[in-house]
Amino acid sequence: MPEPEQAELRGRETVLLVDDESAIRRAAARMLVRFGYRVLTAQDGREALGYLARQEGRIDVVVTDMVMPTMDARDLIVAVRARWPALPVLLSTGYDAGRLTQSEIAMFTGFVPKPYTPEEMLRAVRRALDARA
Repeated sequence: MPEPEQAELRGRETVLLVDDESAIRRAAARMLVRFGYRVLTAQDGREALGYLARQEGRIDVVVTDMVMPTMDARDLIVAVRARWPALPVLLSTGYDAGRLTQSEIAMFTGFVPKPYTPEEMLRAVRRALDARA
């Protein structure tokens, strides 16, 4: 599939990308950077919370995997909602979404199933960012 070139998928906001698989973090970060986003990466929820605390107000959206060591997306979203309730958080995972409860799903701003195409990820990020404006 060719890389999407649509101008509406571009952005200048800061994305915090949270995934324990380094190859996925690198590939997703490269793609987002190519479309104008500033990207910070974390390998788990605990590291992501550290970035959020240090970058107070300068992270526009979080994209997180579900299953990670130390702190998974369930614990991360609870901590994020407690301190930054308006911050968009996208769940991006190959984890069986059928195993999530409706209340868990409702805590996230959106869902991008893995594997995803660049366009699917870019559209989800753009939707989450545009919905907060």
